Amino acid sequence: MWKKSIVFLSILFILSACSLNQGQQPRTDYNPSKYTPTETDVVESLDGIKNITLLEKFIENVHSETPDKIRVVKYTTEGDAIILDVEYKGKVNYNGKDIFVKTDSTRDKFGPGEIDNSECKGVGIKELSDSVEYELTGCESMNIAVPLITVDK
Repeated sequence: MWKKSIVFLSILFILSACSLNQGQQPRTDYNPSKYTPTETDVVESLDGIKNITLLEKFIENVHSETPDKIRVVKYTTEGDAIILDVEYKGKVNYNGKDIFVKTDSTRDKFGPGEIDNSECKGVGIKELSDSVEYELTGCESMNIAVPLITVDK
């Protein structure tokens, strides 16, 4: 009886330890390639935000219906780059979704590791009590805003 209890507890311990990291496992197809931001990229990292004025100018251009594009590079806490290429081509779509977004998470070890394309209706700035969110609105099948960059006040 004692041996069965030890075996049962050992199996239970192993199974519970495996489930602790569920959802946090690195991708098995992960092939890290570092991305070096350019001077025209808006960068959000643990070191802060760089080139926020470029994002503000992009928002102004969208509101004035001037075609423009921007690259936003967001670094995870592990230091992996997620790249968002955001382009406004002017009023071209019948459905009002004129902002095209390509999200590249292939460099993110814990992310989905894919390139996703979507369309959004707008871009704006939302003032919160402790931060300012630069966000995309009206994105495909989502009823929530998608934050591009969050800046602490």
